[in-house]
Amino acid sequence: MKNIYEPKPAKIISTQEQSPGVISFKLRFNDEKDQKNFYFFPGQFLMVSLPGYGEAPVGISSFAGATDTFEICVRKAGRLTSALHQKKEGDLIGVRGPLGKGYFPMKEAKGKNLLLIAGGIGIIPLRAVILDILENPKSVSKAQLLYGAKCETEFLYKDELKDWQKIWSMSLTVDKHGPEKCSLVCDEGLITHLLEKEKIVPDPLVFIVGPPVMCKFVIAALKKKGVKDEDIYISLERNMQCGVGECHHCGIGNKLVCKDGPVFKYSEIKGTPAAV
Repeated sequence: MKNIYEPKPAKIISTQEQSPGVISFKLRFNDEKDQKNFYFFPGQFLMVSLPGYGEAPVGISSFAGATDTFEICVRKAGRLTSALHQKKEGDLIGVRGPLGKGYFPMKEAKGKNLLLIAGGIGIIPLRAVILDILENPKSVSKAQLLYGAKCETEFLYKDELKDWQKIWSMSLTVDKHGPEKCSLVCDEGLITHLLEKEKIVPDPLVFIVGPPVMCKFVIAALKKKGVKDEDIYISLERNMQCGVGECHHCGIGNKLVCKDGPVFKYSEIKGTPAAV
């Protein structure tokens, strides 16, 4: 019987600094059977752990169809994540998951126009969506990405962004331009500025991941453009704690983010205190 509380050892295959304080990890389960049986849906999450340091939820950023490895991206924010950032190729970490019953509805997006909106590290779980579409380009009609960061250095996956710009409708913005040189072309202003400025794909299905205040104003801007509540999906992954519904710290209304989410249709949580 599968023990959802027991982490499985996964080896670090490679690491890459994506921005100051943010590192991506390519991983592979030590047990070949665990790796072979590992499958996730974009938007689900993992719990990663180190003995003596605890565990924390992280989004999965790789292509769901990959079988040899999987990827996460972690921002240094505390004791565990700081220790994780010290790990090198060949080291082991604990992983349990994938977790969550709510994920981005890729099947529902088939044949539709898709609008992805990411703020800061919110691009991490949306990268899994992007890679899925790049692998299956006919799965959606049109795709568009709006991505905002505090400054140019905080954009993640910079090299990939350059490639995505060549084939996607994509707009970037920073809260304020920094002194650093950046090869990416981006606007200055909040991500709602992009929604006001750019023409979005018609009748979109919208996937949003970002800070709560960003999500709140993005949803308001989308509604002004006539996007329906039932066509908006938002990840509340930031609320996660134990990941298995035991601590109830991720509760919003009568739902648990870890058990019912982390991705929710906005029409299901609209008006729920602390949701957005």
